[in-house]
Amino acid sequence: MAIFVLDVETTGLNPRRHRIIEVALIELDDAGKTVDEWTTLVRPEGGEVDKEALAVNGIRPEEIAQAPPEGKVARELGRRLLPDATIIAHHAPFDLGFLHFLFVRHGLPPWSGDFICTRTAFGVLVPGQKRSLHNVAAYFGVPISERHRALGDARATAEVYRWLAAMAAARGIDLHNLLLRDPDRPLAWVPPKVRWWEAAS
Repeated sequence: MAIFVLDVETTGLNPRRHRIIEVALIELDDAGKTVDEWTTLVRPEGGEVDKEALAVNGIRPEEIAQAPPEGKVARELGRRLLPDATIIAHHAPFDLGFLHFLFVRHGLPPWSGDFICTRTAFGVLVPGQKRSLHNVAAYFGVPISERHRALGDARATAEVYRWLAAMAAARGIDLHNLLLRDPDRPLAWVPPKVRWWEAAS
């Protein structure tokens, strides 16, 4: 079963209205070691642009204009991830929501694999701490190069995942498809197969 860490940079926070402008995938083997890395900027088709989002990631409009079109990127993501790769992401509903609507727009079948949300995993395994990628990485002493760029964040997420997977294995906790309920942070899209931690615990 293929396992990938996914990170996307976007033009805003809503996967129905906004678009991916950068994506990174890191393929892991069954032991969690990196096998391959792939990243690209993306030229979106339509959608809205939140200038604050661009200010966060620092991606310039002229870079986006010269990037591969999103249809081409969607097909490459489909080739790598469909039908059922396991996807690891920090705040997985965000990244997976953008992936879902990208596939929908370009007529690709839906992804149907398992996911692991490192943000949720940290909340389950280390409760009471802030769960942003910056804070989780700092907790484990993981450096982040190029914060808020897809490959830099994906590399940090992969390293964080290795720490969390070891902790979860020691405690007998299955992290697959697990999410914490967070009333203060409603989800714009909920992944398939989701298990809520309250029910799981």
